[in-house]
Amino acid sequence: MSWTCQYCGKDTKWIDVDYLVGTDHLQCVLENSKMKTKLKITNPEKINSKNICLDKSIIEITYMGLNASVNADNETYTLYKFIANNHTKLLDNVIFEIHTNIINNKVQFNIWREGGVELNSLPVNVIRDRNELINRMIAEVKKA
Repeated sequence: MSWTCQYCGKDTKWIDVDYLVGTDHLQCVLENSKMKTKLKITNPEKINSKNICLDKSIIEITYMGLNASVNADNETYTLYKFIANNHTKLLDNVIFEIHTNIINNKVQFNIWREGGVELNSLPVNVIRDRNELINRMIAEVKKA
C-alpha cells in the first residue's frame, strides 16, 4: 500500500490515523471538498518575469492571456497561457497551458516545445505559489 496523499503528493506513513482519510491528509480531503471546480489565478501577469539563472542564462516568462478552446468531445474549456524563452537559445520558446478545471485538487499543465506537447498535471497549491510555478517553468525551459 502506498502511503502518499493523492491531493498534495506528500508521504503520510508517519501521520496519526486520526488525521488521515485512508492514506490522504484529512486537511487535504476537506480543502478539496470545499474547493471550487475552476482555478482562478489572480493577477497572472505578475508571473511575468525575467530570471537570471546560476549559469547566467536569462529565462523570460510572459503571460499571454486566458484562452478558450474546445476538446475532442466538443466541450469548451479555458486555460491560462504563458510563453517562456531562454535568451541564450533565441529560437527556443516553450508554451505553458494551465487548464482551469480542477480534478482531484490538480489541474492539467501542458508544455509545448518544438517536438510536440507534454501533458502533465500539477497540484493546485503549486499553481497558487507563484515562486514554485515560476521555478517549475524555468526548469522545463532549461530542459529544452
